[in-house]
Amino acid sequence: MADRYEPALNRATAEFANHYSTVILPARPRKPQDKAKAEVGVQVVERWILARLRHRSFFSVAELDAAVAELLPALNNRPFKKLPAAAGKPLNYLDAPYLRPLPDSPFVLADWKKARVNIDYHVEYEDNYYSVPHALVRQEVELRITKSCIEVLAKGKRVASHGRSFRKAHYSTVTEHMPAAHRAHADWSPGKLLTWAASIGPSTAELVKRLLLEKAHPEQGYRACLGLMRLTRNHGHPRMEGACERALAVGAHRYRSVASILEKGAGSPAARSPTSRTGFAGSRQSAWSGLLPLTLKGITMLMEQTLHTLKALRLPGMATAFEEQQTNAAVASLSFDDRFSLLVDREQTWRENRRLTRLLREAKLKSSQACVEDIRYGGGRKLDKSLMAQLVLPVDSQSSESGADWGHRLWQDLAGLCLRQCGLPGRGCRWSMCARLACSRSCVSPMATGVSASACRRWRKPIC
Repeated sequence: MADRYEPALNRATAEFANHYSTVILPARPRKPQDKAKAEVGVQVVERWILARLRHRSFFSVAELDAAVAELLPALNNRPFKKLPAAAGKPLNYLDAPYLRPLPDSPFVLADWKKARVNIDYHVEYEDNYYSVPHALVRQEVELRITKSCIEVLAKGKRVASHGRSFRKAHYSTVTEHMPAAHRAHADWSPGKLLTWAASIGPSTAELVKRLLLEKAHPEQGYRACLGLMRLTRNHGHPRMEGACERALAVGAHRYRSVASILEKGAGSPAARSPTSRTGFAGSRQSAWSGLLPLTLKGITMLMEQTLHTLKALRLPGMATAFEEQQTNAAVASLSFDDRFSLLVDREQTWRENRRLTRLLREAKLKSSQACVEDIRYGGGRKLDKSLMAQLVLPVDSQSSESGADWGHRLWQDLAGLCLRQCGLPGRGCRWSMCARLACSRSCVSPMATGVSASACRRWRKPIC
């Protein structure tokens, strides 16, 4: 909302001023005296240029521009009445000493839009969908849209960045933004399985291809392909390739058939005849003809060395994003800054997901897929939804509350919640154990938890 005494710039104008390290003071509406310098400049041009052209007729904008350009030097070289003419143009001795060099990169105009994260952890812009970390589901975020990039900001912090897509109904999804259950399923696809099989050999690739195509849905063949991976780790690449070649020869396109061949030793190199080796070489072209292209095909030695260096520096998220950029033609149109920001965002998201995974593992939850969104608040459970939302929120960097204070408050709230849920000892062992732990960690008075002192004294262990 506009304010007369504290006017605020819109986001694009503020970004422009910040980019060029300048200050913009908004003028009041309908108050020309606030910008007298600009207004008098318009007046001077009307008197000395437009007045001299008022009797001429022009039939194009270019013709008018040429006529104005002829009169403009005479106007600019007119001496000022109150400034010394001997010192030269005022620009040289008034403005030039305070001018700064222009930034290395030009200003990029960006549009801003508010959006709400859908339950599929994507935000929508112009019929395209861009992923954000799944913890932001149902929260309001801001979109910063440029010509080639879309940034997602939550509470002023950038949480995701995507190359802008102009295909309708297109999903741009980052793997690290997905929940663990979705990510486990998305990690496997027909293309990835075929790429792995091709790295073993053409016979393995052909068998995996048939395992996927002979099912009504390719997902039904995933388990058999994963079984082949396990057999490869146990028996090695050469024996696996020989067993798949033997299975194809007898028409046994099943995981159990390959496992049986390996157990009997029929897939070893010594058990294959020269004829089979010739057939192996001859079938190489046919086995590769229907496969998807390899992920690393066409990557130069320099890019491979870069990938190796990123992994050696323990930057797996950045390495994965860099590898994906080499196979995505849409990324080639982005600038270096945009591509680098995508790499940094992927590494940050990967580290955050790894931290969450570690915390979930240490929590030893009954269900590894448990999440806050699955909590049921009905059925007489007497759970306060707003209190649970506060317990799962991390410490805000803008808040004055320290991490220790936040942890102390968390255990206080958890103690009161558990005690109110189970009441006296004996009503629900799990809630009792949680309340006992929460009370021992909170180190607060009994009344701070919301229960009576007499009820607290009935516990075996003291509360504080």
